[in-house]
Amino acid sequence: YYGSAARFDSNGDYLEVSNSSGNLNIGTKDFTVECWCFHQGGSDDTIISDTTGWTFTYGVSGKLRFYTANGSNLVDASVQGYISNQWVHCVVERYNGRLTFYQNGAAVGDHAYTHNIANNSATTQVGKFHSGTVQYWDGYLQDLRVYIGEAKYKGGFDCVRPWVPQNFGTLQNGILANAWRATKDAPGRNWPLLN
Repeated sequence: YYGSAARFDSNGDYLEVSNSSGNLNIGTKDFTVECWCFHQGGSDDTIISDTTGWTFTYGVSGKLRFYTANGSNLVDASVQGYISNQWVHCVVERYNGRLTFYQNGAAVGDHAYTHNIANNSATTQVGKFHSGTVQYWDGYLQDLRVYIGEAKYKGGFDCVRPWVPQNFGTLQNGILANAWRATKDAPGRNWPLLN
């Protein structure tokens, strides 16, 4: 999506962000975590995991999953299993004590969730579970955003479908390969260029 994304091969790839300032501490506040996902792996692959706070995954149940870092207060999306091998907009959001999961703008789970999520003073991992060497993401992640203190959607929403060019380039593992070249974002020229 947008012509580029971070690729994680489930074999040790992940990003790590310091949380020394406490910017990712949720506590009892509303929050939204969202990203575009292209999942190619098995089950229980981690999208983002906050060391002592929280984790958002494609869970072992075959559905989006959110839980506190010690493994308690686990909640799964209840309606639809996750979608693999295509771009999907995934969201988990808490608004007024309700935790809602969305895929492509449609709610796929809604649960009461008033738990106080522990503060994290260490690190947050993207594409890896916070403990050990398990639950690595297999696929692509793009446009990952975390909003603390803000429920962005508060209900179903229209989700723009990623545009996939037809008959440009070649497919590799179901993904359009070499169809775009990177161009620095600059005022007046912020669009992808076709090869």
